[in-house]
Amino acid sequence: MVPVLKLQLDPPGNGEFYTLEDTMTGELVLELDKPLSIREIVISLVGNSETLVRPGEHSKNGTRTSLQVPLEDEKSCHKILKSEVSVFPPQNVKTAISSPKKAFKVEHGKYNFGFEFKLPVTPQCIATHPKKVYTYLKDEETIVLPPSFNSALKSQHVQNLDLYFYSLGKVEYYVEAAVLTGNDDSWFRAFRVSNLTMRKYFELIPANSAQKQLQTIMQNQNSAPVMTFVSKNDVTFKEEDLRLWTEVRSRQLRSVYRLDDMFLSGCNKFDHVFLLMSSPFPEDSSLSLVRVELNLIEFATYLAGGRSNANLNSLRLAKGAGDLQIDLSQSYTNSDGHQECPINIAELADLGKFCFNEEDFRYRGNRLYSFVSCNIRRLFKFQLFLTMTLNGRDTFQFEVLTDFINVFCESVTVEAHPPAYAEDEPLPSYK
Repeated sequence: MVPVLKLQLDPPGNGEFYTLEDTMTGELVLELDKPLSIREIVISLVGNSETLVRPGEHSKNGTRTSLQVPLEDEKSCHKILKSEVSVFPPQNVKTAISSPKKAFKVEHGKYNFGFEFKLPVTPQCIATHPKKVYTYLKDEETIVLPPSFNSALKSQHVQNLDLYFYSLGKVEYYVEAAVLTGNDDSWFRAFRVSNLTMRKYFELIPANSAQKQLQTIMQNQNSAPVMTFVSKNDVTFKEEDLRLWTEVRSRQLRSVYRLDDMFLSGCNKFDHVFLLMSSPFPEDSSLSLVRVELNLIEFATYLAGGRSNANLNSLRLAKGAGDLQIDLSQSYTNSDGHQECPINIAELADLGKFCFNEEDFRYRGNRLYSFVSCNIRRLFKFQLFLTMTLNGRDTFQFEVLTDFINVFCESVTVEAHPPAYAEDEPLPSYK
């Protein structure tokens, strides 16, 4: 009977995925039904960021190029994490023996070997990058290990073309156990016994950085400049000599966290939306918001050999339909001389209850998060569609696209200050 290997990882602290704060611990179980010569048992912690760039429309070193001659596939593999520990033979035995390649006869039975790893914060490959190599981390201020990405998506099993190209980039983490058997210095290879290996993949998300970034945002929220996102196209009514467009204004659309309110008043996301007019509407005009759609646009770009392939995908987050009357009497003249009127999207079809990624959605097996590794860049933008009707007959639509935002798959909490005591309320006593 072949020796049996069982590799067990202790669950992460949050019960869902491992973070940089976790210590990776586990146990290797080896079951032998007969004696086996073993030189060493090694447990390895490995992380790889791999890409494959196919010929086609591409860019080189960040600049779009044209194809003059057929190009070959480019592959890139960065060893972002590699750590190993020897669990057999014991260290005192290794120190005592003269030949480290000597095998030990292990009798039949069941053996347990515990192991422990501390995850590093930064990718280990950065120290070995050649000076002239082009990576996506070149201009990054904060560099941490990237999260798992596409680790469950195997390109050889994909038949959909879009999904196939999407699967050509991945970040994988695993623990591997290797039982090195036989004498390594045997003069005839046939006398050697094949090594036994087992690999266990796990999901890593560099969590807690979300909470730290939120604290920075909260400290600077009053001093942060207001970002204004203008609709892509204007709507013009020639008869009324009227031009319309929309604007989204926010101080906190640089980052978004799971369970964030998106439309509710005070959320600082899409709660300050305005309709702008080149001139006032004619009297007795009736304007309604009849449909809202919020999408998340994903930009996944893979780099190899100085060339890159981009994947563009759209994920619908929320939609609402109804007949929300826009109170044009709330219009006023802004500093640019235009008329503007607030639009309370939260009042349409209960959109005020919508929270970002409440269901902890996985897109193609991946949680929703932004990240940059040496050769993979996953970024997001919000896309907002507003459909309106004027006087019950003219229907038109606005599209607003934000800048790139930092998406976190973790929820965060805002620490509230305890309520102040009333002047006549006695302070608590402690004994």
